[in-house]
Parts: sequence; structure tokens; C-alpha cells
Amino acid sequence: MNTDRHGLDVESLIAAWRTNNRVTTYLIENFPPELWSENVPGVPRRTVRPAELLRALERSSEGIIALIRFGAERGGSVPPAHWQNFPTDLVHFLNYFVAHEAHHRGQLILIARQLGHRLPRNIVDGLWQWKTRSRE
Repeated sequence: MNTDRHGLDVESLIAAWRTNNRVTTYLIENFPPELWSENVPGVPRRTVRPAELLRALERSSEGIIALIRFGAERGGSVPPAHWQNFPTDLVHFLNYFVAHEAHHRGQLILIARQLGHRLPRNIVDGLWQWKTRSRE
């Protein structure tokens, strides 16, 4: 176990983040291709995704991992930001951003439904298969 000086298992936090990121990536990889260029209902000038979503998601994930490592080096917390509305300890930090990603996954599923495309059951159920996603 790789723990910081306060007993926090940093590698477990990183593994949990990577699983969460893989769940999001799984949804994006299985999202109906015909929906990517559709306008978001109620926001006619906006489409579902930017052109390089998977690459941007990977960069974002690596940034979160770097912040987890940085926070561990600083005694278990990230530096506060002016916009930050959660405690700075790493457990709250991780939970906040996992919830943030889950929110975006929910938005994608809702947009698909609003556009008349219910995602296949195996894809939606696959979002909850964290053991499987953690091994991918």
C-alpha cells in the first residue's frame, strides 16, 4: 500500500479515479455516433461534443491524477481555489469530481433520450459495472 504521511492510500484514490474515468470513456465509446453532431435540445447552437472529446477527457483525467499526487505531497489536501465549494482534503476532492463526471454522464443519457434514442440496456448497465471497468 502506498500511503502518505497521514495514512492516506494515494494509489487507491488514483485507481478509483481511473475507474470512474473509464466509466465515462465507456459511455462515450458506446454513444450512438449519429447523435454526436445533433443539437442539444433547447440549445440549438450547441452539439453534444467538442471534436476531440476522448483526448480532452484523457488530459483532464491525467490532471486530476496529478492533483491527487500533489495533494498527497502537501499532506493530504489540494490548494484551495476561489471557486472551490468543497473541503480541500483528497477524499472530498475525489468525490466531488467523481460526482461531476457522473453528472455529465447523466446529461449524455438524457440528451440521447430527448433525441429519441434510448441507449441499449447493456450500455446503461455497463456504467454500473465498476469491477469490469476497473480491469479494462
